Amino acid sequence: MNSLVISVLGDADAGSALALLGRVSLGFSLGLLGVLLLRRPLRAWLGAQGQYSLWALPPLMALALEAAPALAAQASGAEALQLPAVVMVLQAWSEPARGLWHAAVQAWLAGSLPVAAPALLLAWAVGVLGLGLWAGVQHRVYRRRLRPGPGLWWAPAGSSPALLGCWRPRLVLPQDFAQRFSAEERELVLAHEQGHAARHDNALRALAWGLAALQWFNPLVWLALPRLRQDQELACDAQVLARRPEAWPVYAQALLKAQGLSSAVPPLATAWQSTHPLIERIAMLKKMNRLSLASSTSSPASHLRRHGGLALALSLAVASLGVSAALSTGGQTEAPQDTAAKPESAKTYCHQMARPEIPELNIRGEFVLTARFSIDASNQVKVLSLQGDERLQPAVRRAIESYQCSTGKKKLVEAMQEFRFRFD
Repeated sequence: MNSLVISVLGDADAGSALALLGRVSLGFSLGLLGVLLLRRPLRAWLGAQGQYSLWALPPLMALALEAAPALAAQASGAEALQLPAVVMVLQAWSEPARGLWHAAVQAWLAGSLPVAAPALLLAWAVGVLGLGLWAGVQHRVYRRRLRPGPGLWWAPAGSSPALLGCWRPRLVLPQDFAQRFSAEERELVLAHEQGHAARHDNALRALAWGLAALQWFNPLVWLALPRLRQDQELACDAQVLARRPEAWPVYAQALLKAQGLSSAVPPLATAWQSTHPLIERIAMLKKMNRLSLASSTSSPASHLRRHGGLALALSLAVASLGVSAALSTGGQTEAPQDTAAKPESAKTYCHQMARPEIPELNIRGEFVLTARFSIDASNQVKVLSLQGDERLQPAVRRAIESYQCSTGKKKLVEAMQEFRFRFD
């Protein structure tokens, strides 16, 4: 008796998902590179709070590059799109590179993708799930070390003060908090942690960790994540000292006393003892003190400094969206009829797909058949082409013609499907 294995899941689905992940990763990586290159110069210009808001750039860049093809598709139908000279030069320069990239992708699709894409997606999903479980275990282990107190958690002596939780964060204090820090130092430490709570920094850490888990294969993510936490601590330092600029020596003394404390907190918590180099952090405190004394926190210049990083991130994201869409338009306006006729996965329109009934055949081995068919407004299915072993084509054709499909609001669509058979 012949054994039969049929793949009714279109490989285009896995390929499309992998392509989406690749586009998002590209935009995210470009945003991370921008932040890593600009964070120090911007900190000197805008201050710690303004520079910290630049971290909005990576997700904005990812959204911009993902939205660019849709914008380009709309622009391709517009009349005589007039592009700036710089973009036209970029189009001309990118044509050869885009052609080579398209040829490489097509070769990959025709070769190893049917096997590689599902395996890569499975590996990505396992990585995301594994990091999520690891974060959950870290949170549970840390939480078991704490003891409840009046509106806070008590940690073992020698631990760092921290803030735990995203939506309703609670303060975590070591049992020797009063003995280790003076009254004024305790007041500044509490102001620092309250600043984290007011700025929803733990929720932002949760978002950053979630994005890092989705991009676990990207080395730039793990290079950027500790720097995000460092910038978060510096921004909170700046917020506290902007209100009490005269207290920076006491603040620096509290940082010195925190050295040696255990700062092992889960990813969704902030600790007073930062991983930021202590000497650099104290130097930043001196600089922030001078800036606070030189300008009022309510002045227009101060507001511009605090929000300058976010304004720059938005500007860069919008600029990348426009350039990416313009570059995409150049390749789409030349042959719109080809892109319109590109078939989609059969699963997109067909909700019931019968398995081919193969008669007894005296054959052995593996066979692949590729079918292309149309679905009209009355939901009638018509096979347009069928490639593969002729002995298997009649059964595949009958199965396709029995599909239950719907085009929705479209008048005519084309779909494709790949069938895999193995006979032992």
